[in-house]
Amino acid sequence: MQTYSKFLIQFIYALRHEVPQVEVGVFSTRMTMISDLLSGRDIHASMQRLESRVADWGSGTDIGGCLRQFNRQFSRQVLRARTLLVILSDGWDRGDAKLMQEQIAWLSRRVHKLIWLNPLLGHSGYAPLCRGIRTALPYLDHFLPAHNLMSLKQLARTLRAEWS
Repeated sequence: MQTYSKFLIQFIYALRHEVPQVEVGVFSTRMTMISDLLSGRDIHASMQRLESRVADWGSGTDIGGCLRQFNRQFSRQVLRARTLLVILSDGWDRGDAKLMQEQIAWLSRRVHKLIWLNPLLGHSGYAPLCRGIRTALPYLDHFLPAHNLMSLKQLARTLRAEWS
């Protein structure tokens, strides 16, 4: 995921400058909201601040634990009736699958649409075999690749269609 994360954070940085109400969080073993870090004019400075704030960057993923943290700590502040929630993850998870299912189910009932971006989905021969993505799939409105500029263009079309 680390290969794609910086590329996608840059995309989100640009998106947030066009749509300021976009809220951004990252997760690995814990959830960290980073919207405030993406509001400056210098993307390189924003990336440096992000890397210093997110201490667990690239250290494995506990998706269920992070979703629970988001649901408890941040959901009231950032979720609205028309929220499009986008999760970017390859779905590899080292946490509790039951917890993940409970938390993603709770979250899916509180957002307008739940979109999961998976960089691996853009590779030929990919199949959603790992436990995390298999757990999430029944709750997703969109399961999209996020591995190159064309996939981001498709994401932009999907977001535009859902916001309309």
